[in-house]
Amino acid sequence: MTRPFADDGRRQNGDDVTVRDLSIGLLVLVALVLVALVLVVVAPSWDRTHGNSATSPTATAQRSAEPIATPISRSFDPSGALAVGPGFAVCAASDTWRRPTVQEQNAHAATDPRFRDLRFDDNSPAARQFRAVALVYDGSGNSSRAGLVLASGLWSDARISGTGCGTKEQQIWLFGYAPDSYEVLDGGSAALNVHPQPGYRMVVITKEPRRALVVFGEMQKLELLTMEVSVPTAATPAVAFPTSARPLELTLPAGCDVTSTYRHPDDLGNTWYVQCAASKVNVSVPGDAARQGWTVIGADAPDGTHLFHKGMLWMQIIFRRDGPGINDPFGVLQTYRTISLGTAVSPGLRPTP
Repeated sequence: MTRPFADDGRRQNGDDVTVRDLSIGLLVLVALVLVALVLVVVAPSWDRTHGNSATSPTATAQRSAEPIATPISRSFDPSGALAVGPGFAVCAASDTWRRPTVQEQNAHAATDPRFRDLRFDDNSPAARQFRAVALVYDGSGNSSRAGLVLASGLWSDARISGTGCGTKEQQIWLFGYAPDSYEVLDGGSAALNVHPQPGYRMVVITKEPRRALVVFGEMQKLELLTMEVSVPTAATPAVAFPTSARPLELTLPAGCDVTSTYRHPDDLGNTWYVQCAASKVNVSVPGDAARQGWTVIGADAPDGTHLFHKGMLWMQIIFRRDGPGINDPFGVLQTYRTISLGTAVSPGLRPTP
């Protein structure tokens, strides 16, 4: 008479175990679903960049559709960018991408009839593009973009193939660097200031584009990029240059004396001739200018002519190429007149030492 009771007890205990197992299983399933939803929501379509700078992308949906053909500076929506800064927006980025080796690059190019004759292990234009820290894409079409993707080695990241990150605006592709700011210098040139960062960035210029663009970082010019773009020429400000015994916005090293000055006939500039205590101090002045906030536009040699820009001011530091050279007084020319890249302004008569 006791066996039915024992059977019922075992059956009741078995039912309890089954219910408990089902409850635990349901809880695990719900937890897995919640984790999957969180990963879908927060996972970005491009790698996040490190740090807290304006160039750190935020999570966005991948953009692969062809943008509407609208005028320049109108087709790209900065609100959908990975990162936005003054004058630029990052539309694609990766901290983990690495440039392919030369062997990998040659092997990939050999598979495409359009590029199989290119060399990447010499000093040819294709090889220089492959080694560059910055390239410019002018938004002219997918054909030219495909060539840049191949030449730069970005083909190794499948996410930028096709029309991904396609815009009508000028783009600067940075390798090993990230953008800080974009500055229009004059009617024909601009500067993109950058800092070192692993991987690559596709940077859309959202401010006025310029024919010549200097990529500037680490206290030096990294690349000079040129492109065809129609832009108005900036008017020269009709403001008299201030009278000053020493250069403006430039602190000279201790022991440097202004030996003479020359005011430009149009009253828009002035040249000071400076002599420092030693030739090594003379040639240190261009580096001092960069550390004091002047943007380096270019230099033809360490002891030659250096071109800088800061606000409305343009400056050339000019060392003598003949006779005593860097031991001789050097010129510091400052003007309100726009100085284009590769153009020298006569500093006036050089004083007799």
